[in-house]
Amino acid sequence: MWRPVSRTVFPERLPEDKELPAIDVFVCTADPNNEPTLQVMNTVISVMALDYPPEKVYVYLSDDGGCSVTLQALREAWGFAKWWLPFCKTYSIKTGCPEAYFSALEDDHDDFQGREFNEERKKILEKYEEFKDSVTRIRENGRVGGKSISINRDHSPVIEVIKHDNTINTVASDHLKLPLLLRVSGIISNSPYILALDCDMYCNGKSSARQAMCFHLDPNISPSLAFVQFPQKFRNISKKDIYDSQWRSAYPMWQGLDGLEGPILSGTGFYIKRKTFYGSSPKKDIDIKKLKQAFGPSNEFVKSVNPKYSPRIINGEECSKVLQQEAQFLASCTYEKHTKWGEEASFLYCLVEDYLTGFTLKCKGWTAVFCNPSRPQFLGSPTTNLNDVLVSNSFFIVVVFIFLSALLKHLQEILLTGGSMQSLWYEQRIWMIRSVTCHLYGTLDAIMQKIGMKEGNFTITNKVDDDEQVQQYQTGKYDFRTSTMFLVPLVTLVILNVFSLVVGISRVIISGSFNEMFVQVFLSFYVVVMSYPVMEGMILRKDKGRIPPSVTLLSAGFTMIFLSLGSIVFV
Repeated sequence: MWRPVSRTVFPERLPEDKELPAIDVFVCTADPNNEPTLQVMNTVISVMALDYPPEKVYVYLSDDGGCSVTLQALREAWGFAKWWLPFCKTYSIKTGCPEAYFSALEDDHDDFQGREFNEERKKILEKYEEFKDSVTRIRENGRVGGKSISINRDHSPVIEVIKHDNTINTVASDHLKLPLLLRVSGIISNSPYILALDCDMYCNGKSSARQAMCFHLDPNISPSLAFVQFPQKFRNISKKDIYDSQWRSAYPMWQGLDGLEGPILSGTGFYIKRKTFYGSSPKKDIDIKKLKQAFGPSNEFVKSVNPKYSPRIINGEECSKVLQQEAQFLASCTYEKHTKWGEEASFLYCLVEDYLTGFTLKCKGWTAVFCNPSRPQFLGSPTTNLNDVLVSNSFFIVVVFIFLSALLKHLQEILLTGGSMQSLWYEQRIWMIRSVTCHLYGTLDAIMQKIGMKEGNFTITNKVDDDEQVQQYQTGKYDFRTSTMFLVPLVTLVILNVFSLVVGISRVIISGSFNEMFVQVFLSFYVVVMSYPVMEGMILRKDKGRIPPSVTLLSAGFTMIFLSLGSIVFV
């Protein structure tokens, strides 16, 4: 089913700033070794720079790894933000992310080129360099044995509220996942809308909040609208895009789902109503015992389920010890026992909680909106390495038709989303690589979980920018610095197809059996051509990102064993 919808927003028609609803922003990180602290801080700062009343934006940074480095760096980010935010407002800077702004990848200050602006920009750049140095020192001091930063996932929650002029701007929290953030924020700010962001998805545009409110405050669609989803896009996408970071099968094609009650929840870049996590709004005469059975024993949080509830801390009261103790209680590991958290309330617990939660909301009658403005509102870092991805019967023509139809359909999607024939080449190639690497091990992992041999887990994607990896990505070269177990199936398959191609061509030349060998030769030829980067990594490349000779030799050994077994069975 397909019903494309094109949407245009008019933020100038929104109510005055004082009438706009408040927004809680949840930024989640888990491992500073894979998610660079400076990158996380840039995301937090970019959120603080949103074009929205500052007294109505409350930023929550959750570190599930419980690392003190994150908390210390956040204090430094708060200090730098006092310089950065006025600069952005004064000179109408388009992006609120200082790292993206100073990278000089785009002209972000068309209207300001005078001496005063240049001097101010230079001063802010100096402040940013000082901030970067401070974060670097914090990370170095946090390293254990000069190697990796120590993290501890089994510890009591730590919550710190950062206020300025009686206004909460940032809440740092250790060991809080989304359901816990929902509870803690309920007694601190209790904003009716929530923006969820991955720690590497910075705000590239400052108007996303106002754009989202154009839908949430529209009386024609608001009653059933659960969330406004922005596409997940990436900066510095190479023209070759060898890792298929544009996700054409999802975000660029979701405009066709927008007319069918909207897309599904995508984990980041969405503005969602808080009350969607609580079910229908509680009635005035509802039994308090039933509320506690669903949401837990906290009296303060049960009060917050009412949309009209205003937390004491927002009303100007200090963050008292009682309130801090209540927040600690809400964030404790035992709070959810014998409640509906993770089952009916909040995000549903699973490895893909966003998708499952989104499907559940759709089943309850909620709708969604896909907002895809010309300027991407959120940008992340693209993948720059592999860690992050025989027919001979009468029905042959049917299989050929399916194969060509799939290619043509893929080509159509690419051309409709602004790609080229070269994009088809790159995306087909990475699909083949994924099929025998991450898809293979993902299938085995799922089977082991299904039969009870292994528990499900979530692996943090490495978001560290390596200069050499980025350079290789921009030049269209794969980085093969990954585990041997990951590479061996891929290299073995390539060697096997090279051998099959040579033998097949030899048989065609010697025996003239072209008709009999055509399909086998074509299949091996197709795989070999698509696998050229792998052969280049085995033979031609000498850089650090090449395939290690040990992997090539091991794969060659497996190929010989496979061919020997084949000769015994089929000869």
